[in-house]
Amino acid sequence: MSADPLATELRALGRSLEASAPPELVEAVMARVAAEPRLSWWSRRWRAVVGGIAAVVLVGALTPPVRAAVVQWLGAVAVWEVAGAPPGGVPAPPVAGGVALAEARSSVSFPVAVPGALGEPRSVEVSGDRQRVSMSWRDGSVRLDQVAGTLAPYFAKTVYDRVVFTSVRGGEALWLAGPHRLEVVGAGGRERVEPPRLAGSTLIWVAEGVTFRLEGVPTREEAVAIAESATPG
Repeated sequence: MSADPLATELRALGRSLEASAPPELVEAVMARVAAEPRLSWWSRRWRAVVGGIAAVVLVGALTPPVRAAVVQWLGAVAVWEVAGAPPGGVPAPPVAGGVALAEARSSVSFPVAVPGALGEPRSVEVSGDRQRVSMSWRDGSVRLDQVAGTLAPYFAKTVYDRVVFTSVRGGEALWLAGPHRLEVVGAGGRERVEPPRLAGSTLIWVAEGVTFRLEGVPTREEAVAIAESATPG
């Protein structure tokens, strides 16, 4: 694995983290990762290992009630599970806006996809760090975020209902059916980029090194159909 680009990037990420875990624990985890046979990245065994690393990275940066057990980490999204009733009255997601689609595509270093099932977005915006492109459709109630890279957490979610595993074009995806808390973080989880907010039903998947987060579609079946219609321009 020493010549594998993914393994090299993971080792570099692990060594750069300012985590509170004892050094011997960090070294033991990295040694275990290096010693394991190269299985499918999305197997549950790898997901558990990576979820544990995500907990070390983010737990010191996020405030309660986010300080809980990490249940999943998919792409640039870390998901926590907390006890209690889900919040009610979830507002519509923020409407993206500010730039033309062509301008957004030329502003970032990753391929920007548009779901054919939704057509041209009503509005588009690019984050200040140029790591995220957001689009809105319909009356602004449907939003798609696309985030460059998949190794560093960017979105942190706190869920009150069970995470449902599904798939998009054969790749693993996560469906969050109920209201949940959403935080946008940066710099490996050590800096909040935006204030936390409540989010509605969301589908999360990864394709071509980009993490996708589709919010506001009421059913999993419709969300997956939209996701599978997304192609880079």
